[in-house]
Amino acid sequence: MVGRSERKHHPRPTHGQAALRTAAKCASYEFEMFMAASNLWLRLRTSSNTPDGVALRNIALEATLIHARNLRDFFSPNGRRNDVLARDLVAPLPRIAMPYLRRASTGRRIDRLLAHPSYDRSRLSKQWPIGILRTELGQAWELFLDRVARDAPNLRSVFR
Repeated sequence: MVGRSERKHHPRPTHGQAALRTAAKCASYEFEMFMAASNLWLRLRTSSNTPDGVALRNIALEATLIHARNLRDFFSPNGRRNDVLARDLVAPLPRIAMPYLRRASTGRRIDRLLAHPSYDRSRLSKQWPIGILRTELGQAWELFLDRVARDAPNLRSVFR
């Protein structure tokens, strides 16, 4: 899932240590919430089909997908000036493949399900391979933390 080649990227604004610590906390929060939401979804996936049971499963799934989407963007080589990117914290960042999560059709489907109501939302598949998302993001996160420990040890303590 994770490649070793380095990606070329556009210049990013430089940030001081306080801003980088804040960015690290934001990234850590996204991963922690992704794991918590996906754990909750895994526990609820066989819960009752009462309206409350269905609502709780949907809440857990949507939270999982929101944080997966945020982490996909965090590991992207480019973003807007104010976006927190992994490469702001360690550079060069190894190429992080995440083939399922970065597939264009997956990205569009996540965006359509999480954005505003749309006519095509009802036609989109409701099945999500949470195990694949957890594997891809878990591997990406571990590779990232290894790089932080090596290249930015002063930031490593921010990550749990």
